[in-house]
Amino acid sequence: MELREIILKREDLYQEVWTEPMTTLASKYHISDVGLKKICRKMDIPTPSLGYWAKKRAGKKVSKKPLPQQNQNTRLEYHHNVSPIDVKEATMKDRVLKEVESIIEFEKQEKNKITIPERLNRPHTLTQMLISESKFNRTCTYNLIELNKNVSVGRNSLQRAIKVFDALVKALEARDYLEIKKGNQLSTAYVKIFGEEYKFILREKIKRVENTPTKEEIKRPYLYNQWSYLHTGLLTLKIDGYSFGGFKHEWIDNKKMIEECLNEFIIESAKIALFKKKEHEEYRRQREKQEEEDRLWEIAIEEKRKIEEARIQKELKQKAKIDLLLQQVKNFRQNQELQHFITAIQEIFLKSEHDVVEEQKFKVWLKWAKQITKNLNPIKNFNLDDYFDGE
Repeated sequence: MELREIILKREDLYQEVWTEPMTTLASKYHISDVGLKKICRKMDIPTPSLGYWAKKRAGKKVSKKPLPQQNQNTRLEYHHNVSPIDVKEATMKDRVLKEVESIIEFEKQEKNKITIPERLNRPHTLTQMLISESKFNRTCTYNLIELNKNVSVGRNSLQRAIKVFDALVKALEARDYLEIKKGNQLSTAYVKIFGEEYKFILREKIKRVENTPTKEEIKRPYLYNQWSYLHTGLLTLKIDGYSFGGFKHEWIDNKKMIEECLNEFIIESAKIALFKKKEHEEYRRQREKQEEEDRLWEIAIEEKRKIEEARIQKELKQKAKIDLLLQQVKNFRQNQELQHFITAIQEIFLKSEHDVVEEQKFKVWLKWAKQITKNLNPIKNFNLDDYFDGE
């Protein structure tokens, strides 16, 4: 697969990252916005902080960070190789970003911000099921309480997770993005946008800690558990089964808590869904194209087979005509020789004396021989249709 080299120059890239958003610029260079940010870091190029473009769109005053002076270690150029697949994916990603602009604009409006109330108010039907399930105290891996296929958290994070889940489910339903699938016991919430659906997972982050064995455990190592798994109280929100387009698909409590990321979650969900849809459409187009090419190829092969079969049949017919002609020539010569032979025998027989019995036998033979000559005469039996049969 042929690669194409793109050269990024420090001064030019600095001007570009302050002229248009990183996501838009990344598509231009057929790279992810995260990858482009890493390149900027390597080249000591400052990038706009979070919220810079939103403030600029709102007409608020923003400041541009100056480009640091270069030193002997400063990288002035970065060579980036892209494949046709990278170009195709980046092009599709760019189309996705343009098509979800209305969703992005909607989710960024203050009036549409998803908020989490202090107290749970009129919980969604799914949330009510989760609350009922939490009373059974069923635990799964790492001693987390698994409320359904969406939510798995520790006991101390239970109330918080339920409120986040309730707010997200209500927001999805209000936007007509919610799909509920009933299981044997519990129902699962799915995000459904642009006809594509996938499950989201709200889970508590686990910390693995190595245990120090006791004297008894050292003596009896089969009793020793090397690791303990602690509940951290940090929640993660993840789009399950994500593998499309290089968009953000997981949020973890950090400087911004999960509660502040729900609108962003919907934005990225829309991007992923549309990218996934376009991938499926492209796959279907490619499959239909391949099927059509296969169909035309099969037609061409069949035509070629018919032409070859016709050629062979023509050659066979031509050979049959030649064989017939040669056989008729052979028969003609044999017939002439036969006539000469009969005449010669007749002359010899007439010159000698024979009794009545022999004369009678000769007459019978002569009649028979002449009849054979007549039957084998190709001139008398010649028929043009023998050469044009089936034509």
